[in-house]
Amino acid sequence: MTAMQAFSRAVQGLNPVLDRELRQRSRTPRSMVIMTVFLLVSLATAYVTYLGETSGFNGDFELIGQSVGRTMFEWVLILELIVMLFVVPGISAGAITGERDRQTLIPLQVTLIGPVGIFVGKVLSSAAFVVLMIVASTPILAVAYLLGGVAFSSIVWGVLALIIIGLLLAVIGVACSAFMRRTAAATLITYGVVLALTVGSAFAFYVGAIVIGLVFLGLNDPFVSDRAVNWFLAPFYFNPFVLLAGAAGNVSDSLGVWPLSGIKQAFVETDRGFQNFDGPVENGVFNERADDLRVIPLWLRAFFAQGIVAGLLALLGIRRLRTPQRSVAT
Repeated sequence: MTAMQAFSRAVQGLNPVLDRELRQRSRTPRSMVIMTVFLLVSLATAYVTYLGETSGFNGDFELIGQSVGRTMFEWVLILELIVMLFVVPGISAGAITGERDRQTLIPLQVTLIGPVGIFVGKVLSSAAFVVLMIVASTPILAVAYLLGGVAFSSIVWGVLALIIIGLLLAVIGVACSAFMRRTAAATLITYGVVLALTVGSAFAFYVGAIVIGLVFLGLNDPFVSDRAVNWFLAPFYFNPFVLLAGAAGNVSDSLGVWPLSGIKQAFVETDRGFQNFDGPVENGVFNERADDLRVIPLWLRAFFAQGIVAGLLALLGIRRLRTPQRSVAT
């Protein structure tokens, strides 16, 4: 019995849609291929980073081990997130349109499950596969932990961040699938939303930085300038890489080639007063004029922003899945 089948038996009776989806997904060769590719990419990334960090080094093994561990950990998370950005939309975008193609959506709608149950079942079935992929890759992250330079809490936060991002991507994919009539159109729209969250947020950041810099940063009031900094950083909160960096990144003076830590460090250096997550404190002195937004951790800001997008799409998708009787009544 595979892990997917065991999970399907555990949730049997809780949500019939989820139970059926898990059974079907566990029996297809496509799931095995995706899982194999995901693990091979993670393993290859860990091996390449190890070779890159240890080549030509003749110094202290303990120091190089810490550098290798941190580098391996962050690059594996980055590559896993990139794979998820391609895989999850492809899995979830056909959740509802596939029912329409098979002409099974209307019979499903007239059951006692309801639109919320249908939507939640489709989302959880896609997210369950993502969780399985992430859990299967944890031994690779354990290697980075054994090498040093990575705290156990960082691994836990990194894995949780990947699971959260996978769940948000599944919500976006199923919501887009509820709106479209064809799987190809739903897939295209889902990838468009993902592209807007990743590349589009970076483009909006640079445009906003130019505009706000011209309008506000020329003022002499530091309070206005500090708030302007938070405003032009806001588009980046919609970026999944920022959520992952805020959860698993490490703030340090010497970052080397650590991508997640580099993103987190950039926010720390740019957003003045963000040096201390526990309160509006700068250099050990309480700052009464510090913006309240600065006391919120970076990962939580990004989660709120991306959760709003996924939540709005989920509400619209559930509304789209109203049963035929309710549609006629309204």
